[in-house]
Amino acid sequence: MTAEDVAFADVITAIYGTVLSRSASRECWEAALRTCIAYLGASEGQIAQPAPDRPGHQRLLGVAADRSVEAVSDLQERFATRDVFSAGRSLCLEFADEEGLREPTTLTFLFDVLDYAGWVAARERAHELRTHIERALRLGSALHDTYRRHDAVLELVDRLSGGLLILDREARVIVANDAAHDLMERMDEIELSDDGLLQHRLPALSEAIGKAVDAACRAGLEERRTWRMSLPLRDKGGSVLMEIEPRRRDDHSSRAQEGCALVTLIDPNTLPVPNRERLASLFSLSAAETEVCELMLRGLTNHEIADRRCVSTETVRTQVTSVLRKTKATRRTELFRLIAAASPPMLA
Repeated sequence: MTAEDVAFADVITAIYGTVLSRSASRECWEAALRTCIAYLGASEGQIAQPAPDRPGHQRLLGVAADRSVEAVSDLQERFATRDVFSAGRSLCLEFADEEGLREPTTLTFLFDVLDYAGWVAARERAHELRTHIERALRLGSALHDTYRRHDAVLELVDRLSGGLLILDREARVIVANDAAHDLMERMDEIELSDDGLLQHRLPALSEAIGKAVDAACRAGLEERRTWRMSLPLRDKGGSVLMEIEPRRRDDHSSRAQEGCALVTLIDPNTLPVPNRERLASLFSLSAAETEVCELMLRGLTNHEIADRRCVSTETVRTQVTSVLRKTKATRRTELFRLIAAASPPMLA
């Protein structure tokens, strides 16, 4: 493949497609580099970028007509030149650590013997490329920062113990955390349809949920209102609390003005118990008192706690009294409320 065989649009497509990809493989980078090599009429090419797992080093990916090589070497300097320069039979395109490019990148292309006209043509083509490569790198840096923030937020949301969903106006799920999926699997009554709509097994409740979601999406953030409903668990007894709140949709889509709905699912029977380290540090409990407090929060009676810990009921009664005294709670129900208020809604 020669320079005449490669259109400028093909090179630009390869550059933007690779740099902006969330998970471009080494093969994708090699293919893009080979396209640039062919467009410039070079014989070899190399891209040097910082190694993300080794500060102070750079990862080198070299490509020739019939082979490729990947290596890690010391990062000697960050280039400040922002132009194309020639050294011997090579052309270097250097992108410094400035103007939004936090990761310095260098592309080097090697040429076989060229006459003067061929060398001038290669430099002109390199100048054409550098503007687009620089723009792609800047966009890629911003885009990958967004990816990292997005992943961090989703990881945090998945650690929440309560079920959280974001729905559009049709009650279609935009995003749901792990707790919401787990709760829906256990409940049976609430499910997602084949096209991603949140539904209840009872048509009347499905209609009620749909109307509340639609109203919340219409309200946006202008109306501070929360729709609440109790969803009975027909086979297991008890119920799950559903809260629906309006939120603004900031995804820049054509439907952004419709808003969206934040749905919270809370099963009182599966509220998390703080881990022992947190209980002990909150109230200065001993190891035995911490274990007793944890079992109390799980709903065990004094007799059940004694059986579980292989101690007498009188010992448990004394430890329960100590736990209530240290937490300043007068009864177990007050202890439950205190722990719930003092504990972050995160999975241990």
